[in-house]
Parts: sequence; C-alpha cells; structure tokens
Amino acid sequence: MTEYRHREEPREPVRAPEGSPPVFNLHGVVVGLSLVCIAIHVFRTQFLSPQDDARLLIATAFFPIRYAPELFTPNLPTLLSPITYAFLHGSWAHLGINIIWFSVFGSPLAYRIGWRRSLIFWIVTAVFAAAAHLVIYFGDTGPVIGASGAVSGFMGAAARFGLRANRREPRRG
Repeated sequence: MTEYRHREEPREPVRAPEGSPPVFNLHGVVVGLSLVCIAIHVFRTQFLSPQDDARLLIATAFFPIRYAPELFTPNLPTLLSPITYAFLHGSWAHLGINIIWFSVFGSPLAYRIGWRRSLIFWIVTAVFAAAAHLVIYFGDTGPVIGASGAVSGFMGAAARFGLRANRREPRRG
C-alpha cells in the first residue's frame, strides 16, 4: 500500500490591503497617559495601606479648601495638585470610563497636534478643570480626583476639529 502525502506549497502571510486602516488607532500619548493612570491605580489599590493611600490622596488630590485665603500655603501639594489629581481615580470603573472616552476623543486630537502638544494639552485642560471646580466650589473640603476634566478638554477639542485626523502622515509634535 502506498501512502500519498499532500504536499502544501508555502503560502505568503495574509496581509491587509494597502491603504486599509489599522484595527486600533490609539496614539502613543493616549496609550502612555492611560498606562500611567492604570499604574498609579494599581499601586494605590494593591500596594498601599489605607493610611498610606489617604496620605497620597491628601498630597496629590485637588482640594479647593487649600486655596482659601486663611489656609493658603504655597507648598508642593498646592502647586502640583491641579495636575496630579488627574492621574488618580476612585475606582476601576471610574478609571475605565475615563480611558475609554480618552481613547475615543484623545487619539484623533493627538494625531492632529502631536504627542508633545497633547501632553501639554492634558496638563492645561486638567488645570483649567481644577480652576473651574475651584470657582464653583470655592472652599469645599472634598477632594477632586480623576481625569474627567482633561478628557473633557480632549472631547471639546476633538469636536472642534470634527474628529478628522490624518493617520497616514500624522503631524509630528
């Protein structure tokens, strides 16, 4: 009895046709900022005791009461908390929703303005969101955490540009 073996010819890998868009269009700065937020949340939830987490929140969350004239002290938390609060989140759901919206609206803007300007835009919109909260809730003792203010800035800017981005030749930041 003879055995016949079917000999397959080598095949070339299947490739997407030229000009087809990638499955995910996340810009590197969006991925990077999201990973920083995730890493901080993992650190807070997995490695810090409740007391240490409270100390971290006091040092890095935005508290409008810090800016009341009778309590104002120009120290590091007072100067940096309008930025650092945007990297803290109250829960995994809070973090996840912010990352989803940031992915949707942040990438088109990042492709349009580049990674450096996107990073600066994150900081500026976080500071403006904290300032708006300060004006509305001046003297409030509750902490403000989350990237919602920065993400809202990206949403507004992306809406302004009509979510159009040239991903084939993104502008260098």
